Amino acid sequence: MKSNHLKITLFSSLFVFNLTAQNAIKTRPKKLIINSVSGSISNQNIKTHQGSFEDLMKLSMQESSASYENQIYYWQLQYSDLSNYQAEKIFPTYQSVCRAVFFGFEFKDKSKNKFREKSTFRIGLNYAKNNNLSGLFSKTGIDYNSQNDIEVITKETYSMLNSSKKLQVDFSGLYKINSDKRLSFYSGLGISLGKSYKNTTQIEYSFDRTYSGTNTDPSLNNSTRYYSTFKNKASFTGSTYIPLGIDYRLGKTDPFLKMFHVFLEARPTASLTTFSEIKPVTNLFISYGFGLKICRE
Repeated sequence: MKSNHLKITLFSSLFVFNLTAQNAIKTRPKKLIINSVSGSISNQNIKTHQGSFEDLMKLSMQESSASYENQIYYWQLQYSDLSNYQAEKIFPTYQSVCRAVFFGFEFKDKSKNKFREKSTFRIGLNYAKNNNLSGLFSKTGIDYNSQNDIEVITKETYSMLNSSKKLQVDFSGLYKINSDKRLSFYSGLGISLGKSYKNTTQIEYSFDRTYSGTNTDPSLNNSTRYYSTFKNKASFTGSTYIPLGIDYRLGKTDPFLKMFHVFLEARPTASLTTFSEIKPVTNLFISYGFGLKICRE
């Protein structure tokens, strides 16, 4: 009997608590609302950081997909005298496409009577594939046999490209100009934090031998190529940027069309990518993109 009485009392208390909580939620004034949902695609024109031969060696000490024959050349790389190799530029710039989705939030003003339409806090995710590091290193040798008038030119080359995919959480604060107009402008400050994954380093080794002179056979010329991809550890990646945008509302009077906006956005950006094997890489670039936004009216 006491057990049943205890159960009835417990359920009654929970029921009253539930009604009270629901009533409090309904009467509690909203301090912020989700004002918009948007998606964008942007093009990033990025200058690849130039790596050193030391970077190449450290990044190539990881798990490799190379065959045993290819591995021999990378083992030689770890113990070779590299002082005679000349560094050259490779992949000075590249194009990367960044895809993003955002939720826009508006906060109430000081009076607590209406939301701040001119300012928006944006949270989202962005995804891109980046080339983080590149390098080209070569050594040329010339051997001339005056007795047979034969010149032999040899060239050894190591090229490197480190790339990864990145997924970041994006935070930005925007301030809009002419927010009540059909055409408006905005700017602000943003930061992206995340992780790079599927981080790999591709290395190509090439050896070319060319014969020249009056008594040479062109068929003796030969070339050798070996390729390998090394898996590197996931790492931290982050960036800060200044969004500069133009927003255009599609509808003028129709309530449904007024919900849809198209926008163009430029982002001067400073980025940082860390590695477990080598020093972090920094970069400066500008991205340009466009997107579609659905707003509450």
